[in-house]
Amino acid sequence: MKLFVVVCENPNPRIEAAIRRHFPKDHLVLAFNAWLVGGQTTAQELSRTLGIYDGSNGAGLVIGVASYYGRASKRTRDWISQRFSLDDRPAQHDGDDVESAAEG
Repeated sequence: MKLFVVVCENPNPRIEAAIRRHFPKDHLVLAFNAWLVGGQTTAQELSRTLGIYDGSNGAGLVIGVASYYGRASKRTRDWISQRFSLDDRPAQHDGDDVESAAEG
């Protein structure tokens, strides 16, 4: 599965509704204007699906993720690692939950 970040400059309930409708089990809300989305698609096709490409649901960016590293909640780290790993290697984490990071 490929991993994407969808981000809008402002809150956009139409894009959020499209993400929930098309990717009900393969999205995670990061912030009021940012989501992680997993799927077997391209950034351009995801943009079309969400109504960003033609502007029908407003403006936003779809960014394909080739790698990741950083600090995030255990919920976010778990969501990513269950769906996405680089070259089939275990995902590396540095997060706020030291015990779970040490275990996983």
